[in-house]
Amino acid sequence: MSKLSIIVSYPDIKGFWEYIGPVIANRKYIQEIGGNIYQEEGKVWFLGFDIETELFIGFCALSVDKKTARLRHDFILPEFRGKGFYSELYQNRLNWIKEKYSELTIKTVIYDDKSIHLAIKHGLILSSLKGKYLVYTRGVNK
Repeated sequence: MSKLSIIVSYPDIKGFWEYIGPVIANRKYIQEIGGNIYQEEGKVWFLGFDIETELFIGFCALSVDKKTARLRHDFILPEFRGKGFYSELYQNRLNWIKEKYSELTIKTVIYDDKSIHLAIKHGLILSSLKGKYLVYTRGVNK
């Protein structure tokens, strides 16, 4: 059973910055994420809320161009980690891509060891190295 209520959002939707703002204003969180969060054309955000408490638990994003869906910023607030929320949010983002697009490559760049197992769990495979980062990809219909 789902633990999350997920809202697909964009920065111009009322309430968006109420949830994202405190995260991007926290230097510790930005360091954990791997750098500043920024908005780019075509970026879609997924805001997660605990169904039981209705509290904001975190977010993930993606950007889409003609051929590639790039998995972007992921973050779960510390008090909600280890409860399966991240995996559910990650899968929801992949499902959204699959519903909207039939021919895309899904790509993510891994900055830390903790994310590798999740990428593999969701069908992404190591495709290349980009400096010190690992690039994982998969087709949309996997």
